[in-house]
Amino acid sequence: MKKTIFIVTEGETDAEILKKFISDEVEAKIFISEGLSSALSTTRSLLTVTDQPIILVVDSDTTDSRMVEERIDFINQYVNAENTDRFKLLIAIPSIEALFFQDKKLLEKLLGKEISEELVELG
Repeated sequence: MKKTIFIVTEGETDAEILKKFISDEVEAKIFISEGLSSALSTTRSLLTVTDQPIILVVDSDTTDSRMVEERIDFINQYVNAENTDRFKLLIAIPSIEALFFQDKKLLEKLLGKEISEELVELG
């Protein structure tokens, strides 16, 4: 029997993107929140009521490395991450949507068509 992984996202779009990357071999339950505050609250609650592994996926909303580190520290402190090995934080810099523009070939495969370099640069 596979162990279920709980994944908490900041919103519906993030959840839809993540579903594309989750293997069929992984049993995952996605909790869709309405922003960072809601995602933090959901994560904190799940850590107290379940023994399942939990992954929190959030955007950094910045590319400033100091601000990213501050966000990571805040989140880990808020969810009391030091006291559990069941919690993992995945932070997308600056947003999960930016992942598509890291690999032009992946984006073209997902879209089913070629895209221009200009579009990649805009992304």
